[in-house]
Amino acid sequence: MAVCPDCRRRMQPFYVPSKRGGDEVELDRCSQCGALWFNAGEVEQALGKTVRRRQGMSTRSCPTCRVKLDAAVLDGRVDVERCGTCEGVFLDGHDVGVLGEQRARPQATPGGSGFACESCGERKPFGEATSTVTGLICAACAARDSNVEVAAEEEKRSVLGRFFSWLGTADEP
Repeated sequence: MAVCPDCRRRMQPFYVPSKRGGDEVELDRCSQCGALWFNAGEVEQALGKTVRRRQGMSTRSCPTCRVKLDAAVLDGRVDVERCGTCEGVFLDGHDVGVLGEQRARPQATPGGSGFACESCGERKPFGEATSTVTGLICAACAARDSNVEVAAEEEKRSVLGRFFSWLGTADEP
């Protein structure tokens, strides 16, 4: 499991359909800062987009290789960071927000998407997700634990929600 290069918290796995055929792609999300980590090839699979290196280095380190991340750009529009060793790609919370704002439209996440519940660890569809201050939990765990502090309604429609809207419409003009 990846550790966030930005805030050093454990990242939570979630699943999205592959844009390049095949089943789905497991990504990692930081519930603290909203950052996303893509292992090698996952940006192309999940988003159908390419990442190109650009001049410069990041102050952040790769959660896998522990080397400094390189500056990169996602399809010439969004600044991201990429590991020159394992080719993983990091989108900090701001990067995710930029992608979400580019295509923020209400739309259901495509079939096959899901997340790993922070509480029970089981894989569930996003429709069963409850946002808490520590991450996403399934409806069953939320119902079982009345002490779970659920995030405010505005937080539920956060940057990650806009990102999923963008993800579902990424191939549209």
